[in-house]
Amino acid sequence: MSRHTEAVAPDGTRLAVAVDGTGPPLLFLHEVAGDLLDWERQVEHFADRYTCVRYNARGYPPSDVPAEPSRYGQDIAVRDALAVLDSLGLAAAHVVGLSMGGFCALHLALEHPGRCLSVTVAGAGYGSAPHQRAGFAEEARTAAGLFGADVPTAARAYQDGPTRRQFRRKDDAAWQRFGERLAARDAVGMSMTFAEVLARRPSLYDLRDRLSEVRTPALLVVGDEDDGCLDVNVMLKRTMPAAGLYVLPHTGHTVNHEEPDAFNELLDSFLDQVAAGRWPSRDPATLGRGLVGMVGAPPPERPRPRPMYSPTDPHHAHTRNGAAMTSPTDSPLPAPPTVRQLRLVVVAEDYEAAVAFYRDALGLPEQAAFSSGDGAQVVILDAGRATLEIANPAQKKMIDDVEVGRQVAPRIRVAFEVDDTKAATDRLLSAGAAQVAPPTVTPWQSLNSRLDTPAELQITLFQELLSLEERGSLDGFGTEAGRGESADGQP
Repeated sequence: MSRHTEAVAPDGTRLAVAVDGTGPPLLFLHEVAGDLLDWERQVEHFADRYTCVRYNARGYPPSDVPAEPSRYGQDIAVRDALAVLDSLGLAAAHVVGLSMGGFCALHLALEHPGRCLSVTVAGAGYGSAPHQRAGFAEEARTAAGLFGADVPTAARAYQDGPTRRQFRRKDDAAWQRFGERLAARDAVGMSMTFAEVLARRPSLYDLRDRLSEVRTPALLVVGDEDDGCLDVNVMLKRTMPAAGLYVLPHTGHTVNHEEPDAFNELLDSFLDQVAAGRWPSRDPATLGRGLVGMVGAPPPERPRPRPMYSPTDPHHAHTRNGAAMTSPTDSPLPAPPTVRQLRLVVVAEDYEAAVAFYRDALGLPEQAAFSSGDGAQVVILDAGRATLEIANPAQKKMIDDVEVGRQVAPRIRVAFEVDDTKAATDRLLSAGAAQVAPPTVTPWQSLNSRLDTPAELQITLFQELLSLEERGSLDGFGTEAGRGESADGQP
């Protein structure tokens, strides 16, 4: 049975929230003609492994129905979604949105990527295609007037729209129940939502430059008979590097109603891949080279650092206890494996304190969590891009001298890149960290602080003050291969 609660938006609007299940959070955002009940089939499927969170948007009772137009809009919808997460103490969630909710999911990924473990965007796009934009805005304003005057009459027309008849053909009883809920909507809420959210929201085509920078894993789902969304989703697939597109055959707008089993299966697979770090971004070499790769210059080979040693090169033989270590055969090493993710595993005696510090204070989104009946617990936090820094003892000594002024670092130290080292340091100190060294500008132009933190980790917070290209011009920077060549490129 759902646990019912409420969230309060920044302007005081109360939002009705339903919560089911336990596990990583899964936030569902409904469409203009729906409400939180639209996701029943998804909750039934996922609540045994995820915390399923649904809410009625403002204007949809029992959520509040503000009467002022200024209290509706795409940006306000995003703030409402954040208010729901905040009310439940959730730093981030997998976000799933249908149509109007899909627009909200995309804007969450644009404006607050750290709050999105992933986004699933279903049936989103109405009013975005350039040739449909003016016409859709006029339809939305017309719908606002009709719902404001006579909700049941408007609901019957809207329910029988050209991209909803597919739902009727597949499950007439469910389609009828959907229409009954729509006919009972609040006149003011429906009118305001159509006029102030749908008619005024920006076209996704106008957001292409920003969408191309989104790295949040994204699943796009659209029906092949959803004419207002099909072309838009192809555009989104071509624009968003971490997006995958699924097109459901003989399907209209309400994909999770029409094909609940297929939708659940797609979403399940996507979430599993995201949790395992296996959801890929598009290879840039698949773009801009014609259709079969015969146009334009071939993609450059990825530069590889010169190896520090080779098992088959006697000039680079490694030694152990004075004895040379060589390859047992004269054949080269096999190709290296493809590494998908670097994961640091830490054992914390005070598990709850460590989770609260790294997830809630540092703000690392929860990607997955597991527990067993014998008390074993683990949580996986998303720390963004991972790198492995390998330093020799002289480098370790130099870093300690620069950041702290004395030798304090253990053999393994964890570093987190942040946007504002001073603010992040203050936040973690207030959460219980102990300061080893205050923020200090390093010779390589980063602002670093050093902290002792839960799970017996010593961490560095660092803020890059120069770009990677700019740092590359500083003395001592470059790749192993680059440092083996003189300025004119000769060894």
